[in-house]
Amino acid sequence: MFLRAPVYVADTDKEAMEEPEESIMYFYRYLGERLEDSATRAGVRQVEDRAARGRRLQEISYEDALREKLIVGSPGRVADRLMELKENLGLDGILAEMNCGTKIPHEHVMKSLRLLCEEVKPKFN
Repeated sequence: MFLRAPVYVADTDKEAMEEPEESIMYFYRYLGERLEDSATRAGVRQVEDRAARGRRLQEISYEDALREKLIVGSPGRVADRLMELKENLGLDGILAEMNCGTKIPHEHVMKSLRLLCEEVKPKFN
């Protein structure tokens, strides 16, 4: 089983939490709007409750997103979080969204990816 999640790694927890905030919040607002709008389309099943899910995404705070939906932090914090998810959910891997929202500068995304590959991944070999 693989988990798809926004991932951002920086040298420090503070940088990792601050740098992607605008991009991630843009993503959740945009996704929430699309979900809420799609609830009015023909063929959508009520059981999906897209409108409510869309509203929740539009209203989520960054603090709640950090706690519930994101994997961000220093390499050590990210490795610990991934290990916790692996043990609790039995994950085989993660599909990391490295630039969730598309607003993180390219050089920051590349640094995050480098830290993930060089400092986090080796802890899982």
